[in-house]
Amino acid sequence: TERDRLMAVGSYQWQKGFDFVLRAYAASKIKNSLPLHLYGQGYSAYCAALRSLARQLGLKDDSVVFHEGISGAALMTQYCRARLVLSGSHTECQPLALLDANAAGTPFVARATGCISRMPGGVGVKTWLEMARQIDELTDKTSAWHALADAGRKAALGVYHPDHTAQMLIRTLWNSEGEPSSVIKHE
Repeated sequence: TERDRLMAVGSYQWQKGFDFVLRAYAASKIKNSLPLHLYGQGYSAYCAALRSLARQLGLKDDSVVFHEGISGAALMTQYCRARLVLSGSHTECQPLALLDANAAGTPFVARATGCISRMPGGVGVKTWLEMARQIDELTDKTSAWHALADAGRKAALGVYHPDHTAQMLIRTLWNSEGEPSSVIKHE
């Protein structure tokens, strides 16, 4: 599959920081050449503000593509087509979009909130200018891109995979003798 786009995923609300992503994309060397695809559950009034901002930033209409209602396997196909996943979210704990990016072997560049700076497979940034620099670096240097893609795939299988998570939960709830741990014992 050709990696022919950048993408950002989240609800079309200001808290998800699509404006941060648009500013970074507009400041990057690849603006208007490699399109940015935005994926949300459903269009909102915020989409009109984002379209207006994109035009103000000099982005062509066909370079910023809005999608709604794409999920499951269809969305995972889009992750596999993306060169990078971008996230400008103001607050996150552990963003599912970045876990999906890891599973697809797609590096991410994301605003450093929550645990993002410690997540393998991508880069945490503080400003949209830093994001623009990372976009340029990761679209120019394939060795850095491949290193992040490999780290993300490895984390998807070894850290974030449901089987691994289930085993961790079982170890937390039950001791080695098959007895409930102190976490679930009722006194």
